[in-house]
Amino acid sequence: ALKLVHVSLVVYLAVSAPSKRVSVNHLLYGARRLQIAGPLLRQQGASKSQLLTRSAFSIMVQAKLSLFVMLGALCSFVCSQDFKLMRDIERGPLVAQKYAESLPNKVGDLDKFTPHITLTAHQHGGRILWLFDNNGCLKDLKWKQNFDWSRIYGLLAELCKDPRNEVWVTSGTNMENVEELYGHIEGLHLAAEHSVITKKAEGPNSIERHEAIQPDVPEIKPLREAAREIYLDPDNPLDNPLKIREFEKLQYTFVMTHKVIVGDIPAEDVKKIERMHERLFKLTEEKRFADYDLLQQPDLGHLEFKHRKADKAHLPLDLLAGEHDYALAISVGDKLIDEGMHTVVHNAGFPTVVVSTDKTQKTHAQYRLDNHEEVYDMIEKFIELRKGPPPSE
Repeated sequence: ALKLVHVSLVVYLAVSAPSKRVSVNHLLYGARRLQIAGPLLRQQGASKSQLLTRSAFSIMVQAKLSLFVMLGALCSFVCSQDFKLMRDIERGPLVAQKYAESLPNKVGDLDKFTPHITLTAHQHGGRILWLFDNNGCLKDLKWKQNFDWSRIYGLLAELCKDPRNEVWVTSGTNMENVEELYGHIEGLHLAAEHSVITKKAEGPNSIERHEAIQPDVPEIKPLREAAREIYLDPDNPLDNPLKIREFEKLQYTFVMTHKVIVGDIPAEDVKKIERMHERLFKLTEEKRFADYDLLQQPDLGHLEFKHRKADKAHLPLDLLAGEHDYALAISVGDKLIDEGMHTVVHNAGFPTVVVSTDKTQKTHAQYRLDNHEEVYDMIEKFIELRKGPPPSE
């Protein structure tokens, strides 16, 4: 009976009097987690007396709200079916495409992320977990030698100086690259290769970091050697007409690029690339490489062997597991590899942001921003808001 009261209360508030700072979607999803009704209201600034009053009111109108309870249960069931990681998709050569198609939202249907609407009084003074993808979110997606890093470096440093923030930059690239770009920022935590490697800052005023490796993801060396036997086939001339390039510094994933199959590419080259894809995919059917997926994007000239347990989802899963002291968590990403991170953060009832102008792109994120400049503006707004007085509830 008490669980029904909790569900009724959350659903009633979602339908009748939703807070301007907490979306109806958050509250309905909260109904699926029966134990969080009280903490959720306290998160919005409700006093104990308000909680008792609302609970009593909920008991009196349970009959009237039975329909809302069923609606909440139905909504939570539908939502729960959407919470998939790439490893949950049936294996095959199109696993990346199938995973993308399974995502519930289109970028064009999302609202812009606005901190002043999201931030509650409880979150204003509480700890915030920040999870930023690097390329496309903190920097321009297209690398520029003259890129101005001063603004984002200053904003990240400002975030890290505030003990209420825990800030992570998480990238699909190797740790050496991540450290080269961000290692000088005191108190900043780093993650690389889909968060298989993490380096947690030892203190807010330190650039010393403790490294950890996800134990159940093996090094990529055996698979890399097998892949090289295929793409370095004698049939490929030394002048490299397929423009194959391997990212050699990765320890746990294998990434390579090749000529993009668009425009006037010779039919012979197309056949060679398709044949190479087929032979590389067959490696995943071997017992020794059965835990790997081959992510193929011929239109981008991109191939990646990724272990099924190498997923950006694992970092927030570890950080948000069980009891934690985060008043808010925010994930910011732009690509398919960021969707696991979005899924976990959303699953915990926190906001997720996709950085994209592609209106047809599918995502698990709830909000959008157009580019890295808007990410900067968002960070700046949060810093400004948290320096001021808490919002009135």
